[in-house]
Amino acid sequence: MKTVAMALFPDFLLLDMAGPLEVFSIANRYLPASEHYRILTIGTEPGPLRASNGVHVHADLQLAHADEAYDLLLVPGGPGAYNECHPALLPWLRAAAPRARRFGSICTGAFVLG
Repeated sequence: MKTVAMALFPDFLLLDMAGPLEVFSIANRYLPASEHYRILTIGTEPGPLRASNGVHVHADLQLAHADEAYDLLLVPGGPGAYNECHPALLPWLRAAAPRARRFGSICTGAFVLG
């Protein structure tokens, strides 16, 4: 099983999270169980994170507990996608990206990557 992780922060764009993760969810419907994707969300802080449209999302775990070597690590965009807004996120990404098989961003999530 491959793990797809999405790092979430306050004011992220819900579409940037939901769209890519839905692709992997749909792929799981057609793949044998041994090839399924495990979808994981990682939050910058405990509790629900408010997306830019006001929807609250509960991440599966927080940065402090996210130390796996992910197969794919993604960062969404959104109005909150500026690394100075989330001081813990950039150092975590710098440590997590080398462990990940692949990493990238959706839209303005590139600003978070530095």
